[in-house]
Amino acid sequence: MIGQIGSYSSVLHLILEDIPTSPSNDSTSTEVCTTTPSKRPSQTQASLVCDTTALELEVGRECEEFNIVVHPYAIIVPGQILVSTTVRKPLMMTNYSQYPAFFKWETLSDCDIVEIQPTQGQIPGRSTIDLEVTVTAGRVGPLEETVLCHIENHTAPVFLKLQASVKGPAIVIDTPSIDFGLVQFGNSASVDLVIRNESQVAAKYRIGESQEFNVRLPATGEIHSELFLSKREGELGPLASRQYRHLQASEL
Repeated sequence: MIGQIGSYSSVLHLILEDIPTSPSNDSTSTEVCTTTPSKRPSQTQASLVCDTTALELEVGRECEEFNIVVHPYAIIVPGQILVSTTVRKPLMMTNYSQYPAFFKWETLSDCDIVEIQPTQGQIPGRSTIDLEVTVTAGRVGPLEETVLCHIENHTAPVFLKLQASVKGPAIVIDTPSIDFGLVQFGNSASVDLVIRNESQVAAKYRIGESQEFNVRLPATGEIHSELFLSKREGELGPLASRQYRHLQASEL
């Protein structure tokens, strides 16, 4: 078994041990000879035995890393995806090597959640397996992530790049322009205001008038608003709407 990447070469020796030989024979570098006493009573002379290399076999092998390829190596989600929603995309891994390869994908969960299923497993030699990548956007803006996959007995991991554009929920005001008409001094007028969430996810909101339309009281210098809302902030569920009674007071 080869335990490292690269070229491998060695020489195998077949050694015959304790081969009797005549003292007159010339010993070579492949022989290790020793003198042993004779085991027969009739023999008084010691015999010479040698360990002889009968065969030398040179072996060699080139060991390469697993050739694992991810198809595609990058996924670009077209258009825009909604924040807090999950997008699923197909993925394939091909093992171009002869033997099975074991893999394990990392999972990203810092802000955006990226997971590939199955997370780990085995790819048979000369085979392709199907996977699925799920992306859950956790913030609005561009999404760029790189997910690493570790291959057993492979020096460098393979990777998958992800790119997407993430948008937030959309809240609209059904009546963008409101006219209170002529309001008598000291009185107030009210108009219904409806806001609507056009997204498939919940949306938090805060509603109020622009600062340039606020009135500063000359006596105290305090900022006074002539508009009154029963509730200026809240949360709308998916595709939900809320109605407000919008009041205007003419007296400061």
